[in-house]
Amino acid sequence: MKKEKKKKEKSKNQALEQFKQDRPKNYMRNRILAIVVDFAVVVTILYLLFKATGLADWPSYMAMLEQVKDLPASDPLVIARSQLYWDNQLISVITCVIYESLMLLFFKATLGKLIFGFKVVDVKENRNLFFSKLLLIVRSLIRGLTLLLLQGIPFLVFCFTAFTNPEARSGFDIFAGTKVINSKGKKI
Repeated sequence: MKKEKKKKEKSKNQALEQFKQDRPKNYMRNRILAIVVDFAVVVTILYLLFKATGLADWPSYMAMLEQVKDLPASDPLVIARSQLYWDNQLISVITCVIYESLMLLFFKATLGKLIFGFKVVDVKENRNLFFSKLLLIVRSLIRGLTLLLLQGIPFLVFCFTAFTNPEARSGFDIFAGTKVINSKGKKI
């Protein structure tokens, strides 16, 4: 039993060392920067969306929050502020999911991943095309839900899992059956 455990541990360590050798230089930095680029793209889209439609944006929400900070929770203005908050949250998450889904469906990468040479692929290479595309949408939906839940804390946890496993798969990738590779096909 101990021999088998040691053999398994040795195999795990070898896989981790191989991962460290195979990944591109500055891999961790590039993954984080890709997320930052995507965040900037989504924020820009949201800014344009709120300006074009006249919907209340985050600065409007913050101004309203200042107005109601001393009012009781049952006050109609406080209730309106709460509704505005959830409207903005929902619009933001839906925009994020649509952006990522469309980018993944058409390019297999978001703008941030394209800039830093990554793409998202199905773990099982022989799966049919429709199911593979569906998994990309599922991945985007999972990301959106984790942003909405508990103020994004699950999103951060899911992101950091990419730095803790030998294949560098985030929680989104693990749940959706996808992985991130560099765009030249070399596994990261």
